[in-house]
Amino acid sequence: IIGQGYHEFFGGPHAERNALKNCRESPVGATLYVTLEPCCHFGKTPPCIDAIIDSGITRVVIGSLDCNPIVSGKGVKILEENNLQVTVGILENECLNLIKSFRKY
Repeated sequence: IIGQGYHEFFGGPHAERNALKNCRESPVGATLYVTLEPCCHFGKTPPCIDAIIDSGITRVVIGSLDCNPIVSGKGVKILEENNLQVTVGILENECLNLIKSFRKY
């Protein structure tokens, strides 16, 4: 593990950006493990997808897709279009349980 992060407060950086900021070494070529599909739209923060692609990470393992229609599957598609290897559904039930209070859709 070279970095980790979580979404600390509403409107603040998402977990992916915090994990990248906290890396002890370069993430180039690394695998990123996330509970929820990374966002791909501008909201209170810029899209996490951009930070992931710009970081040089080559693989993303996603616990569960984001059921928010603004994101749902689009994040995966953008990652794949940028030649990142993507795996979805690893420990999905556990991930969904972790974010149950966050999920609104």
